[in-house]
Amino acid sequence: MIIVERKIKKKRCLIINQNLRDALAHFKAELGEQGKFNPHEYQFRNRRGEKFTIQHLNAILRDTFTQYRIRVQNSSSHTLRKTFGNRVWEMDRKSERRLVYLS
Repeated sequence: MIIVERKIKKKRCLIINQNLRDALAHFKAELGEQGKFNPHEYQFRNRRGEKFTIQHLNAILRDTFTQYRIRVQNSSSHTLRKTFGNRVWEMDRKSERRLVYLS
């Protein structure tokens, strides 16, 4: 899967496993039958049909962390990204190889 970053137009190649491929194919087929699939539109939209903003997603995360009594110093989407990166790095005993995978 190739993703083009909006700000700097950098292309990133993501390797996805078969389970995710199957899920995406199912998602595309289901929405395609309903006439709702357009790969050039946001697939997850708010009630008004617009894309979710970072501020709104961060508010949802704060509410979720509060609901499940998860203590986080600064809850935001960046926190999840940072946590994921740290876990991947630590799982391979902090090797340089994992840093290359994450970059």
